[in-house]
Amino acid sequence: MKRVSTLLVLTWIAVAAPSVYAAPTMIGDPFPAGSWGFSAFAGGVGSFDLVAVRIVPGSTSDVFESPAIRNISNPGWAMVLDWPTLASFAGPSVTSLGWDTYFAGAAPSAMELDWALFNGNNLAAWTHWNLDASGQLTSWQLNPANGWQPTRADVIPAPGAALLVGIGVSLCGWLRRRQML
Repeated sequence: MKRVSTLLVLTWIAVAAPSVYAAPTMIGDPFPAGSWGFSAFAGGVGSFDLVAVRIVPGSTSDVFESPAIRNISNPGWAMVLDWPTLASFAGPSVTSLGWDTYFAGAAPSAMELDWALFNGNNLAAWTHWNLDASGQLTSWQLNPANGWQPTRADVIPAPGAALLVGIGVSLCGWLRRRQML
């Protein structure tokens, strides 16, 4: 198990509502060894019921570890979308929330992340983060990179897509089990 030294960075992000803040804290991951992540917290934008995060295309070769989001602080919240570079999680409407975000790979690399918080179909807040090669938050801006302004439908899989993913995962598991026999 590889541990990443703990670093606390507190960033206040001003938006039309009072404020959003995140406190990324580097964490190690007990399984599988060699991944890394950080703890984050959001609040101050009023109510929200969906959070999405994407790794900005071209900013890194890193991908999310699956599941990308763990240890969500509020009950009833769960992963909705868990792709290599886009993840979302949803639950009952809250005004603050904490969670851990995990990445595959032994150590952090410089990357850019875009975050979006939704209240129903409305985009309540969004921000762009720059992380350096040690995983430290070096800068942020209010608007996501490359003009990314997702809709709720963009970060929640369509029922048909979710069914196809489920069938694909089941088929892969069945094939792997057959090869082991």
